[in-house]
Amino acid sequence: MILTIFLALLISSVIVYFFYWKTKKQAGSYLWLSSILRGLALFLVLLLIFDPKIEMVSESIEKSNLLVLLDQSSSIQKQNKDSIAASLKDNIQEDKDLNRKFNISFFLFAKNLALSEKDSLEVNGTNIHGAISGLNDLFANNQNAIVLITDGNQNEGVNYIYAPNKIPVYPVILGDTSTSFDISIHKVNVNKYSFKGQKFPVEVFVQYDGKQPIRRAVKIFENKRQIAQEFVDLGPNLGSAIVQFKIESQTVGNHFYSVSVDQIEGEKDLINNASPFSVTVIDESAKVLLLYKQLHPDMGFWKRMIELNQQREVDVASVESFSGELTNYKFVILMGFDSSFNLIYKKLIDNKINHLIETINGTNYNVLSSQNKTISFDESPISITIKVFESNNFSEIDLNPLEFEKYPPLISKIKKVSFKESHEVLWKDELENPILVFQNKNFRSVYLFAENIFQWQTYHGLTGSQKNNFEDYFDGIIQFLQFQYNDQVVLDYPKIVFKDEKIVISLKVFDANFNLSTNDDMILNIISENDTSERKLPMIFKNNKYQSNFFLAPGKYNFKIQRNGNLEKTGSFQVLDFSAEDRETASNFKDLNQLAIHTKGELFMPYQLDSLKSILLKSNSFKPILSEEKEEQSFIDIKWILGLIALSLTLDWFLRKSQGFY
Repeated sequence: MILTIFLALLISSVIVYFFYWKTKKQAGSYLWLSSILRGLALFLVLLLIFDPKIEMVSESIEKSNLLVLLDQSSSIQKQNKDSIAASLKDNIQEDKDLNRKFNISFFLFAKNLALSEKDSLEVNGTNIHGAISGLNDLFANNQNAIVLITDGNQNEGVNYIYAPNKIPVYPVILGDTSTSFDISIHKVNVNKYSFKGQKFPVEVFVQYDGKQPIRRAVKIFENKRQIAQEFVDLGPNLGSAIVQFKIESQTVGNHFYSVSVDQIEGEKDLINNASPFSVTVIDESAKVLLLYKQLHPDMGFWKRMIELNQQREVDVASVESFSGELTNYKFVILMGFDSSFNLIYKKLIDNKINHLIETINGTNYNVLSSQNKTISFDESPISITIKVFESNNFSEIDLNPLEFEKYPPLISKIKKVSFKESHEVLWKDELENPILVFQNKNFRSVYLFAENIFQWQTYHGLTGSQKNNFEDYFDGIIQFLQFQYNDQVVLDYPKIVFKDEKIVISLKVFDANFNLSTNDDMILNIISENDTSERKLPMIFKNNKYQSNFFLAPGKYNFKIQRNGNLEKTGSFQVLDFSAEDRETASNFKDLNQLAIHTKGELFMPYQLDSLKSILLKSNSFKPILSEEKEEQSFIDIKWILGLIALSLTLDWFLRKSQGFY
């Protein structure tokens, strides 16, 4: 900056000397003054051009953040926990030493995390993991600390002992921490759906806190009737166990179950000894039509694979003699294709019936491509032997891979096949040509461009290898064809609801072209099984679906949804007589201690708050950071410079005019 100013002064002085002194023979006092004024103006103009900078250094002290998480779930209202939590908050908020070292912020959480006073809290649940994760995302760039004031009981989200550990967590545990014995149903794993006549698995996680070995019965009930029982052995060195059940699906519809473990004598918490769950049983019974023009060994393969499930039945008929109703069948298999299949194929398309086409010897590919103009073929004059490979990009259904390299080759007469519409390839040959292709548009269709797949079944019969996996693989393909592409009415609702929990029933309605319908009159009619009382509610279109939100007293309920006065959908659900927060009364000392260790924090009791504050104040991890910020600023003020230039030139003009030079 100094060099810039000196250079501007030097240049202006040299110019003034050569223009005003060297050319003048005599110097008067007015010339001295005029030179100074003009030199000053020139100097200021050069300063504007060079714009010298000055470096400004500002210092600031950045304090660490002390983030206080306060549990506001309904379980905190019990055992005087809320008043203890409020006292802890006031103590931290009013501590002068903590305020000098930290920027202290308070956050409320329950089922969700409230980042501001405007955010609403859902108090009928606790998600500690979600609250800690939220603060880790917001305050990831500084040395911060979290003080977690809670009873440690969580019933939503991921187990918090695996929470992010970027910020150390210092839990302050509320409530009863006594280690009295307790046995509980921690979790139940079960599929949402099962098929009629099949057995579905139930996985029950049992937890035990106690010092004596015990043996207890784990039972499953449906409508208060015991349907299964297993025994579990637990002890001080075996605090948890998994109990497996197989329950038979006998009737179609929603089924409500309860799994319970026998209590220990003198046990305090009994609500957590049972846990409800529900399963929707679907009728998988299906009739399948297999049409042929000429007999082929692959017909027996498809018939056997389909009828492995006793709920399915295959009708076999000649395409030339079939006179039945296609809509009576879940899907249709066409063995080969020529002009005799044209009428059947048109009915399949018009009625949106799922189908599989296998191109056996005698298939007329020109007729097939004329009926389905989205496919084109390059046919070989002779049959080609091909090896099958599985595509890595298939995502339509989830299948366990087979050892295709061990299977006999298939036969095909197609050199190349092209699709004009979206499709997914499951099998391909050595040249990447599609062999087994899936389409999923207004209906589902599968194309097998090869034959002699019956030899794969023969291979498994001879070797006996991976037989179950082989059958499951083709069962997945058959299930893809068995179910429709999309239901025009999609219903979503909870089967089991805790007490005081909001119930949300939603419905999506599509027209024939699968566009969302938005102007229907939807009425929800809820019928109580307890007293047969009815309640009618409108369903409002919001967020691309019709929905209704409400609360109900504990009990069992059925509902009907009417669309423009016509019955559209039905369902049933159950409201439990306890909330999720009622299942645990003792505080979870064990998990909170693990959380503290995992995040490099420390666990405290409410009466140890002074010890917590001492650790926070003495820790070098939370020292204030002195930061310097350097910023270049212009040395000159343009307004003042322009004003001085104008003033110096004006004075020079008056001076020269007074001397008679103008």
